[in-house]
Amino acid sequence: MYGATNDSIEKKFQTTEMREYGSLDLVVKYSGSQPLIIQMLNAKDAVIREDFITEPQTVSYPFLTEGKYKIKAIVDLNKNGKWDNGDFHERILPERIYYVNKIIDIRANWDNEQIWKLEIDD
Repeated sequence: MYGATNDSIEKKFQTTEMREYGSLDLVVKYSGSQPLIIQMLNAKDAVIREDFITEPQTVSYPFLTEGKYKIKAIVDLNKNGKWDNGDFHERILPERIYYVNKIIDIRANWDNEQIWKLEIDD
């Protein structure tokens, strides 16, 4: 161990330049008192980012590749950090899901801001 040497290893790699990415600042406004799970979905409806908020705030999505995205919010009634489908026998309804009513188009080197006003019933 002591006094032992290793051959040096050199590895070159290239990253994507900053100008190839876009960003989104999502201003979430809502009057409910429940926590929300905010999910960003890609064009294939796969969740690529998930944030948990307990009050109105701005959620930032930096370093997004060009493409079309959707945003949804899940009202996390039981505060377990995931969507629950309810229980028929216990008469518990599924947790509500809300979607931004348009597709968000992210372009390289563009900064976007969207304001989302949610009407949530407690």
